[in-house]
Amino acid sequence: MQRVWNGGWLLWATLPLLLSCAHGASGLPSNPLLPPVLDADPVPMVCQVDDLAEQCVIVTKRDWEALVIAVKAACLQTGGSKAQCQIAAPAGN
Repeated sequence: MQRVWNGGWLLWATLPLLLSCAHGASGLPSNPLLPPVLDADPVPMVCQVDDLAEQCVIVTKRDWEALVIAVKAACLQTGGSKAQCQIAAPAGN
């Protein structure tokens, strides 16, 4: 009696290969940016914004700049334009 081949084993054999390639084909970066390591712990505090008490955080200027650069780089890496990612030309250009 001849056995009918339905290809089921082929699907299970190729499924891991297809899934491993799906990440690269998804359009997402294969090397995501990691958040910067902060030099100092953020300090929570209450501050005034438009005469309202708000929860604020104090960070060092160097940490703030590293965070802003990381966010803008991630924005660009995921397809955002310079305008959307708020990338300004250096002063004097």
